[in-house]
Amino acid sequence: MSITMGGHSNPPIFYVGQRFKIYIIDIMAKKVVKVVVPVADIWGKPAFESSRISQAVFGQKAEILKRKQKYFYIQCEDGYRGWVNQSHVVKLKTGSPLYAQSVVRVPVAEIYRMPKSRTVSGRLSFGSRIEYDQKLSGMLHLVDVEGWISEADLRLKKPPRISARAIVTTLKMFLGIPYLWGGKSGFGLDCSGLVQIVYGFYGYDLPRDSKDQRNKGRRVSRKNLKPGDLLFSPGHVAVYLGKGSIIHSSLRAGGVKIESIDSKSKLYREDIEKKIIEMRRVI
Repeated sequence: MSITMGGHSNPPIFYVGQRFKIYIIDIMAKKVVKVVVPVADIWGKPAFESSRISQAVFGQKAEILKRKQKYFYIQCEDGYRGWVNQSHVVKLKTGSPLYAQSVVRVPVAEIYRMPKSRTVSGRLSFGSRIEYDQKLSGMLHLVDVEGWISEADLRLKKPPRISARAIVTTLKMFLGIPYLWGGKSGFGLDCSGLVQIVYGFYGYDLPRDSKDQRNKGRRVSRKNLKPGDLLFSPGHVAVYLGKGSIIHSSLRAGGVKIESIDSKSKLYREDIEKKIIEMRRVI
């Protein structure tokens, strides 16, 4: 994974590979924090009764923009801004590695107390970034968390090549994950969160919200839809699977589910099909 600094824009931009850019880094000014809980909620206001607007998972970085009481106002890796509880992050020291060695590639990875034990001591979400210092029989010893994780649950190298087949396969891993407003983890997802984290896993950056995701890629007609295309209705996004089928995280469906925009299908969702306002191809 190559990292180069792009220009002198404000905020600084770091590029990962050719497509994915991360808007966070001011490590010399000691403004960078790392998430140290499985999932950190990002709030619209610095108050407990505020609404969740997004999430960041273990190991992800953010830039501190300001502070109020027990909250930091941060800019996440995707450029999204909100408030996070200070207890859910730690400040990075100058010279700390910016990117972890490995990324969790399954919806939820279990952490074990010992490499040959089945006693689960914790869980980490898809997209979590981890460092390890030992390897034993396919198990890796974590640096920042006490325990061991299966090597099979991690992506140890740079993002694999993006393709419609890969996107669809990864999306289907999340079937049954519950719907959660503002969710961006294997514990709960909203519609745009699901789309963003899956495409992001393959190094393709999409904005956090569906209204902004509509600005990516190019418009396609319904007759030319292909697997991996995005379907937008007001306040919602789904991914086309082919033959009229879609996959999305839906409040009405209770979570991530395969449904259809084909009126002849038993899985037909008329409320979605009738309200489609745009279809986009981003890969």
